[in-house]
Amino acid sequence: MESYFVKKLSNGTVSYRAPGKLNARRWKGKEARLKIPYEELEEAVNDPAIRTLFDKGHLYVEEKDVRVRLGLEMDDGSTTESSLVLTAAELEKMLYEDDFVSFKEKFQKLARETKENLIDLAISSSKHAGYEKYDLIRKTFFVDVERLQRERREEKEG
Repeated sequence: MESYFVKKLSNGTVSYRAPGKLNARRWKGKEARLKIPYEELEEAVNDPAIRTLFDKGHLYVEEKDVRVRLGLEMDDGSTTESSLVLTAAELEKMLYEDDFVSFKEKFQKLARETKENLIDLAISSSKHAGYEKYDLIRKTFFVDVERLQRERREEKEG
């Protein structure tokens, strides 16, 4: 029986009970991983309530070919609107290396949990990503990244 890793990308605990199954799956801790049999994954993504966990970026199947087979992603890597999930390394590249137009395009497609991870990365970093990017974050989430970075630095110094 084929099994694949499913990673939790959100900050809280995520769990589901597969339809017709007695046992529940539960991910605790940031970026927790569980190996799930393919048949169970197939059942899970066909259940609208569980599918939402994948579509909104709470859970992520690590293997691209499996995401494509399950219909979570297209062959070209595109996903449904507002469900793009990126790794920490991809978020860092997006934040500090992408130009604003590319950043804005990706930002609008990110799942909410992934956007929150991006904001956490921006706040905890000593690097500056650019005023336009921070302005977009502020307008979307009402989070002033520069102010929070400054407060974090002052806490460390004081």
